[in-house]
Amino acid sequence: MDQPITGPWEIADSVGLPGKTIEIREDPGVKGALVGALVPEGTQVLSITPKKEGIGYQGEVSVLLKSCGQDRVTISDFLPLGDRIIVRLDAKPPLVACPFLESAETARWFVAPSSAPVRLMGLGEIASEKGREQMGIGSQPGQPSSPVTADTVLLESGSEMKFAGRTRSLDGAIWIEVEARLSPAAGIEPPRGFLLPDQLRVAATLTLTRAPSATGTATKP
Repeated sequence: MDQPITGPWEIADSVGLPGKTIEIREDPGVKGALVGALVPEGTQVLSITPKKEGIGYQGEVSVLLKSCGQDRVTISDFLPLGDRIIVRLDAKPPLVACPFLESAETARWFVAPSSAPVRLMGLGEIASEKGREQMGIGSQPGQPSSPVTADTVLLESGSEMKFAGRTRSLDGAIWIEVEARLSPAAGIEPPRGFLLPDQLRVAATLTLTRAPSATGTATKP
């Protein structure tokens, strides 16, 4: 991090996100903190502080993913690398179309942390509320869990998945269609099915490149 981080940065080649320039400057109210605002609008979209351990920063990004239904998203890593900055985001599965969080080029999907494996559901099992009740979906600790059969697919926390779509069941619940990512060496067809949004998390990567010059000056909030 020899070069200064402050100054104009451009959002580079991000699927579904418009090309924007972000002016990064020091936050006068917090020692070591940085904030970023869109140029020329002046809308603050970035707030970061140095990590207590390791290198880089952490914080949150706002507004940029508003079209995806997410006003604020956690920044797990903000890593300046010369004329580039790698921004790793810990997002929720979008409930509306969001190319940035759905594309394999910019995002990876994982089964969310859980104390027990989650069951990959079939289309017929989510077709009605009655069917969900019979399968034990949404049960709380101490209540009956989903029955396990020979063809049941259980997914451990952290299992990587591929986004395949979303659907709404007859009772109005939104389900995310996913496919397990397996090594080609496994020699089997990857299991595919449905999970609820809170059973998944999305790790997305945003790249910023140093802008030669800004088209305007961001207005301080």
